[in-house]
Amino acid sequence: MSRTTKLLASLILLAALVAVGVSSYLAYESIRPGKMAGCTFESFDCDGALASSWSHWLGVPVAIIGGLVYLAIAAMVWPAAMNPRSASMSVLIALVTSAVGAGIWFTGLQFFDLEGLCLYCLITHACGLAIGAMTVALYFVAAADARSWTRVTSSASVPSFVGSRGDSGSSLSSLFGIVAGVVVVAVLVGVQLAIPSDMSKPMQEIDLQHVTRAKPPVEEKPSKAPDFMAEGSDDQEEKAPAAPSKPERLLNFAALASPLDTYAMPMLGNPDATYVVTEMLDYTCSHCRQLHPHLAAARERYGDQLAVVLYHVPLSADCNDHLPPGKRGRKEACEYARLAIGVWQLAPEKFPEYHNWLMQGRQAPSLGEAKQRAMQIAGDQLLLDNKLKKQITDRLRRQSDDWHTLKSGLPLLLFPESAVSGAGKGSAEVFKLLEDKLGVAPAADQPQ
Repeated sequence: MSRTTKLLASLILLAALVAVGVSSYLAYESIRPGKMAGCTFESFDCDGALASSWSHWLGVPVAIIGGLVYLAIAAMVWPAAMNPRSASMSVLIALVTSAVGAGIWFTGLQFFDLEGLCLYCLITHACGLAIGAMTVALYFVAAADARSWTRVTSSASVPSFVGSRGDSGSSLSSLFGIVAGVVVVAVLVGVQLAIPSDMSKPMQEIDLQHVTRAKPPVEEKPSKAPDFMAEGSDDQEEKAPAAPSKPERLLNFAALASPLDTYAMPMLGNPDATYVVTEMLDYTCSHCRQLHPHLAAARERYGDQLAVVLYHVPLSADCNDHLPPGKRGRKEACEYARLAIGVWQLAPEKFPEYHNWLMQGRQAPSLGEAKQRAMQIAGDQLLLDNKLKKQITDRLRRQSDDWHTLKSGLPLLLFPESAVSGAGKGSAEVFKLLEDKLGVAPAADQPQ
């Protein structure tokens, strides 16, 4: 075995062990709740990557699968280097092809789907690419070593075609390893696309002891006018009739410091509905999108007696000042919220339709599609009115301030006396929560 072969095998072993270590940490973080350490740089969102359905395969964290693959690479590299014509080399090539293919797949997802990078994931995939390049070099160098050794040790009576036949068999075995690795990657990708993992978690009530409770609105009585103001001359002009006041309905929620006016908020349902719940959401939040169909089912189950106030909290530093240091969030989150609120202000009767369209599927439509549809509904003013844009941005910052005090992720459901986080495991869990917190019962035409 040449020094080059030994060096390549040692480097592959080292890179594989690094990948095993990083994958083990990712697997640990996939199982335990909490924030990941050392991933606070701008454009990096390790927690978001691990919270996505792409981080699991049939419910198993892909970090565990990846760690096992790199552990197998570490175990096979030296046997393959010592005997490149053996099955060990074919197995190594299959494992490395799988690791490289999976690395390309998951890196692409981070750039084009998640729009946030996982530092530890990228380190693992970089190790995979490096291992791939070094394995190609190892294959040719070790094969050259083997041919040289065969020429030295073979007796003159051994026919020369024996060596060439061995090379042919080695090439076929290597090709088989490549094909096997490609098949493994195809299965990985196909299953993730066809059977996305359910990453929703049970809903949990959050602690509101640190939140300043909203005070009931106090109706101020006009002070009595001084006597001299009551004495008017006979020719005093008659006062113009007062303009009709806008409807108003103020409701208190324990998680908010100020009452909400249901007539001044985008909502799904009647502002005068008997039961009202407030949802804090972001159109780019995967868990918010998981909760959406459950709330839609709840509105159908309880009919007009239930309404949902929508409290937009984009997870983007462009309109939210409370993201962790170094985090920018999803750059398009603010734009989706601005479009939705703009549609509500300019064409409120069309808002539920637009909101439900934005929330369909696993991810929001492209920003271009969202703008085009919003302008079809509300007109050019939606994008051209700078005063409207500023009002909406100010609203989003205020609402983000309220979200920050709750110290919880999204989505959040706010009730008069409590607040609950999470998307839940299904509609039945959301039904039970609403019935326990609000006392709402199914509509007469719905099954109990």
